[in-house]
Amino acid sequence: MNQQVPTVVTSLEDLGRYQLATARLGEARVQALLPEGHPLPAQPALQLPREHLRVYQDGRSLEAAR
Repeated sequence: MNQQVPTVVTSLEDLGRYQLATARLGEARVQALLPEGHPLPAQPALQLPREHLRVYQDGRSLEAAR
């Protein structure tokens, strides 16, 4: 199932071949790599496929979240 979750993009950094989008999802901060030149939609939303997620707590990866 491809559910989309509305989000608010707070910053977009140009990293050369990619852009780093930082967004808020509730009170959590979420970052995503976008291909260079990829436009942001007027109403951004996230799809969160489990196989591409990394969850961190206090700077440490939580492998059990996979």
